[in-house]
Formats: sequence, C-alpha cells, structure tokens
Amino acid sequence: MPVQVGDLGPETDWQLAVSGVNAIVHTAARVHVMSDNVDDPLAEFRRVNVEGTLNLARQSAAAGVGRFIFISSIKVNGESTSLGAALYCR
Repeated sequence: MPVQVGDLGPETDWQLAVSGVNAIVHTAARVHVMSDNVDDPLAEFRRVNVEGTLNLARQSAAAGVGRFIFISSIKVNGESTSLGAALYCR
C-alpha cells in the first residue's frame, strides 16, 4: 500500500514507508526547475538530491531493506552523443 511522506529531504521520516519493504527503487530528484524561487538553487538541489537520497538510503538500510536501486537520468552526461560514439557513464 502506498505511503505518502511528503518532501524528499534530509529531515524526511521514511520509517513507515520502508517498514517491511524488500526493495526500494529510487527515481525521485529535483530536476529541470525552470524558474527557481529559492535563494540558492544549487544548495537546494544538493539538499534534495544528495542529502535527501542519503537520508532515504540510510533509513532503508536501518529498516532492513535488502536492495536500494538508485536510477538517475542519463541527461547528466549531456544532450547527445556523436554518431557511432559510445556514451560513457560516470
């Protein structure tokens, strides 16, 4: 059954959502914000995407979740690849 937890941030309590779960597939992130209302957009991206993800991963591990699958956008590697060239992921 889905559990709504709200913000993906470093202070989010995931205990109810991860309790009894075997695997987490994490795809959420703060991306493609075209007009930002925060004072420091980079800090907000890091708060959500780095600290929020670490918070979810740590709470998942503490709850005994067996697998944490983190899927990110390939777009971090650029907009395109030259014809015939391999796309190398970091």
